[in-house]
Amino acid sequence: MNRRQLIMFSGAAMAANEIAQAQSAPSISSDTIRTLIRYSRARATYKIPKSEDKGTKYVGSLSAALELSIGQRQEAAQIFNAATAERATLRAQFKTARQSLRQAIYNNDTNAISQATTAMGGAKAQLVAAGASAHAAFFRLLTFDQQAKLLRYRS
Repeated sequence: MNRRQLIMFSGAAMAANEIAQAQSAPSISSDTIRTLIRYSRARATYKIPKSEDKGTKYVGSLSAALELSIGQRQEAAQIFNAATAERATLRAQFKTARQSLRQAIYNNDTNAISQATTAMGGAKAQLVAAGASAHAAFFRLLTFDQQAKLLRYRS
């Protein structure tokens, strides 16, 4: 057997093994896989869904992947809906600060520029803190096995 045949044979064996594992593995929907991939990103620890609909979809995907109970699903929905409402308020503050910054630039007012950028930084920090708090509350309501499964996706 030459080297080329040996490589082709080992590649075919690996492909057969992957197919066998894929057939025996439980099926997970593509939405759930996308959610778990998104959850593995660094920003996922503080990012909040933009709307209640997206929050509901996010909780649904997480509940499918982590096998959440009905009570856990309801609590998670409440957590993320509250965070979404807080996000809307903080985004409005950020937008106001950004408009103030634009006006200060046009007026060449360095004190107003400093105040506007400080306000923008504070609003962004509050936004990150709100998201991190929501995810921490969600993590607390999970069982030990669910936490381990979620952490496995995070690594």
